[in-house]
Amino acid sequence: RPGMVAPVAGVPILKLGLLAVRQIAKPIATRAKATAKESAVFRSIVVWIGRGLHRTSIQVTRLAEGKVSLEYITPLSETAAVDRGAEFVSELVIYVVAASTTIYEFARAQQDKKSREKEAELEEQKRKEEALANERRQ
Repeated sequence: RPGMVAPVAGVPILKLGLLAVRQIAKPIATRAKATAKESAVFRSIVVWIGRGLHRTSIQVTRLAEGKVSLEYITPLSETAAVDRGAEFVSELVIYVVAASTTIYEFARAQQDKKSREKEAELEEQKRKEEALANERRQ
């Protein structure tokens, strides 16, 4: 069928490609984590993220325990904030790639489904026209 990806040993090439993209995301996330610790600009962003996650975590924990939220929370040290923020960025890369490939696969499946439905509809219309032509001949 037109628009279909050629299967190799029963496995579509596209699915293998998306699996490769997901696998590549892990080393990219690891590299992003290392870059966050080395780059001054990226480091300041990651520190901000790490400290924000720390504040949010403390407040949510306190609220879950039925305690009042705090006005001031002692910020994490820069090293701890970098570690926490870099870990978050690393996980974010992995989840974004996984979500993107899943959404792409879903959209492609929907497109294929619509294509098959349209093809079936055209076949049905063709069958009806042939049946009508046969009736006219008789």
